[in-house]
Amino acid sequence: MANSVLKGCGVTHIALNASDFDRSLKFYTEGLGFSVYRRWAAPTREIALLDSGDGTCIELFSNAPASGKPDNNTAGSWAHLAFHVADADACYRRALEAGAQPKTAPKTMELPSPPPIPVRLAFVFGPDGEELEFFQVLE
Repeated sequence: MANSVLKGCGVTHIALNASDFDRSLKFYTEGLGFSVYRRWAAPTREIALLDSGDGTCIELFSNAPASGKPDNNTAGSWAHLAFHVADADACYRRALEAGAQPKTAPKTMELPSPPPIPVRLAFVFGPDGEELEFFQVLE
């Protein structure tokens, strides 16, 4: 459904600060199959746009201080980043092989919206504790 207020609206990217740029770049490209769309250096950091495969990108920034897992309950913070996928189980396994930490193993459930939506989903933590979801619609 098109946005009638913000014409042509869609998500281009979400920005992610990385404590270890090369580790995060390797995780998202080699581990999860993202491609480097653009990469450049700013005076104090490296930046890369990593394409998920459909034009939606993660903009990766270097030189963030390591802080452990983000507090996903803080107002204004992202709780998690979800990817629509064809096979949540395979994506979960692949992410763990690439170094992600498990949060929630793949499970099937129904989202209770009318009408209910059957889904299979799984959650992992990326290199800096960022929470990622693999979301597979089963209809």
